[in-house]
Amino acid sequence: MGKASRRKRERVFGNEDQTTQVSGLSQIVQRLRLFLVRNKVIVRSCAIFMFTVGAFVLVFSWLVETDTLFALLSFTARSSAFVLNIFGNNVEVDGSILASDRCALNIVNECTAVIPMMILLCAIIAYPSRVNHKLLGLALGLPALFLLNLIRVVSLFYVGTYFANYMDTVHLLIWQPLMILAVIAIWLIWASKVGYVRKT
Repeated sequence: MGKASRRKRERVFGNEDQTTQVSGLSQIVQRLRLFLVRNKVIVRSCAIFMFTVGAFVLVFSWLVETDTLFALLSFTARSSAFVLNIFGNNVEVDGSILASDRCALNIVNECTAVIPMMILLCAIIAYPSRVNHKLLGLALGLPALFLLNLIRVVSLFYVGTYFANYMDTVHLLIWQPLMILAVIAIWLIWASKVGYVRKT
């Protein structure tokens, strides 16, 4: 076989390979397009959720550098001290610090319910439901998370008072996953009660 014939055959095979690659790429694009069309509502909800979470992260990281969140820290500390004193604990509050003669807790940003609240807020906003359903979910879900966080702080104060060695375990391995599960549970209950998804 001459060199010219070999080059011609190589060009033919090369064109066939390129045609196969283009055909395979077009099939992938077509399948992706069909997936997006069939799951338009889900894709849109996921995009809205990721966008709102990203926006919250940016805003929160900016607020952390200021004293804007200190009012929330102080309010969480005072609310926790109020509950603890109802049960006979002699707890005083200094800014964001809870203190008794046996234990002291410093309320930081992660000790508030602001992050779980914002995750729930983003999830409810992203879910394709009516505005009044969203407002109802926020009106019930956000206070529920604040109360649960209040229980968390109070329980951690008791753990720090009587079982100080287990403080990190309860704080990091028990309460943090529980707060995440609480957000998921509240959202699932709300979404099941809404029972409505827009078709457009």
